[in-house]
This record gives sequence, structure tokens and C-alpha cells, in this order.
Amino acid sequence: MRVRGDDAAGGPGGPSVLLLGGSTHRDAAGTWSATAEWLARRIHTERPGWTVGEVCYRFGSWRQLAEAAEDAHAAITALQDRGRPPRALVGFSLGGRVAVALAGGGSVRTVVGLAAWLPDGVDLRPLLGRSFHLAHGTLDRALPGLPGISPSISEAAAARAEALGVPTRLTMITGGVHGVAARGRWSGLIPLPRAGRWADVVIEAVAGDAVRASDGTGLSGGVVGGADRLALG
Repeated sequence: MRVRGDDAAGGPGGPSVLLLGGSTHRDAAGTWSATAEWLARRIHTERPGWTVGEVCYRFGSWRQLAEAAEDAHAAITALQDRGRPPRALVGFSLGGRVAVALAGGGSVRTVVGLAAWLPDGVDLRPLLGRSFHLAHGTLDRALPGLPGISPSISEAAAARAEALGVPTRLTMITGGVHGVAARGRWSGLIPLPRAGRWADVVIEAVAGDAVRASDGTGLSGGVVGGADRLALG
């Protein structure tokens, strides 16, 4: 794990956020997620008082979900040991599924899934007592040789979460694809279409939930299926 903003200057009041990246189809060692890294940099720039952690899984394949969850749990423990237990878990693709699985941790109050891999059958009960935010790019889809997750997966997951009584908000990002950033061979991180909007969704979700927690209100339920079902970004 690597951490940004974990210093005295940040102060104890800002939220602690843990970013969980996606996976690949290759059975190889894990690498740092371009999406998680780009988001971590953007969040740290805009909210320097926040603690932002990133996880690098030991294995890169989506087939090793259990190991990815173990790596994320170890990162949560490490942040707790620093005195900065994560208030928010933000997961992209496979990371969204990992975030949901670990949402029952005592410090977690907000879960954000970005193009999250949450097909039917995934247990959403760990989200009970938490706020759940989903975002998906309208152009996301699997293509030959390229990963992708249909936006309908997030729509269905949002409906299932709301049926459980979990306060849920779904944002469809117009023109968004599967991912926020890519890693160029020589040019470093390359933001993908609507990258800034993905970052805004994360920051607004975490900051908004923190404000609601401090004043005793919460994210109102019923957004899925109501007038605000799709917030087009």
C-alpha cells in the first residue's frame, strides 16, 4: 500500500479513503492500478487534508478475488495502525466487489463502486448501515481484447442494494468508458474520457457523507427508481 496525505499537516479531521483497483485476465503478479493512482493524485490535490491509500494486489487476475480481498484487508489494518482507519472504500471494477465484501469493517461508512463488478449473486448485505454510491460510464462494455462491464450491472446492483434498505445513489457518466486512466509505456498516466467527472463523484460522495454524518443526517434512500435514479454527468 502507498499513502498520500498521511501527515500532521493534514490534521486528524479529514476522511481516510482506501482506493481498490481493478484486475486483468492475466495470471501474473499484480501491478499498481492506473485508475486508482490517477484518482489518488487528483483527490490528494483537491483535498490535501484527506488520507488516501492505494492497494496493489499480489496477483493481477480477477480469478483471485479472495487474495485481492486479503490484500485490501491488510491495507485497512495498516491504516488503522496509523490511526487513520478508512471511512470510505472506493473500488474500481474488481475493486468494487472487494469494497463491498469488506464494507462491514467498523470504520467504514461510505462505499463507492466505479464500474463495479457486482453481478447477480454477489452478497450486498455487508453494505447495511453504510451509504452506497455507484458510478458507471455509459460507453462501458466488453470488447475483443479489452475488459468492460455493462452499465446494467450497476443498475441492477443499485436496485438490489436499495431493496435491502441501503441508501444508494447511482450516477451514469455520459461518455465514460471502463476506467478513469491508463498507463502509457513512456508517457505515464493518461486520463481517459470524463476522468474528472469520476473524481468528482468520489469526492462528492465521501465529502457529502462526512458532512451528513457530522450533522446527524444521512443519504436519503429511494433514489433508485425515483426521479434521481440517473444523475447524468
